[in-house]
Amino acid sequence: MVALPVYCITNTNPGPHLTSLGELTFTGKGEPDPALTARWGYAGQKGVTMPGPGKTPTGTRGHGFLDIHLNATTRCKDMTVEAWNYTLGGYQVLKKWLSYREHPLLHRPLTPTEAEQFTHHTRRIASILALHGKLDSHYWSCS
Repeated sequence: MVALPVYCITNTNPGPHLTSLGELTFTGKGEPDPALTARWGYAGQKGVTMPGPGKTPTGTRGHGFLDIHLNATTRCKDMTVEAWNYTLGGYQVLKKWLSYREHPLLHRPLTPTEAEQFTHHTRRIASILALHGKLDSHYWSCS
């Protein structure tokens, strides 16, 4: 299932608060490496995918942002801590997404479309979280 683009969030011209949020960045020589090998997931008993620790140092924007490493040379930069910690059904959404795409489980690197989807998911979640205050105030004004 392909998600539809959202104006100023997932299109080629995101709003200023989303610019570079979750963008794939390469820190090595040569081409970016889309292989997910930072231990986001591993095969547990009976082949069940289990979440791993991964690697999430402070982002280049500083406090409140994380860099989500795919491997030693490639990362998604400057994800908000709130978006990274966002849970649905008791699961950390973005971490769960990564856990199922770990190279040792899929036996292939991320596709360009998957890498782009991760950035788009990051921006969608950050946008929803930014609306919480307005949505809450609207809800309470209608009660």
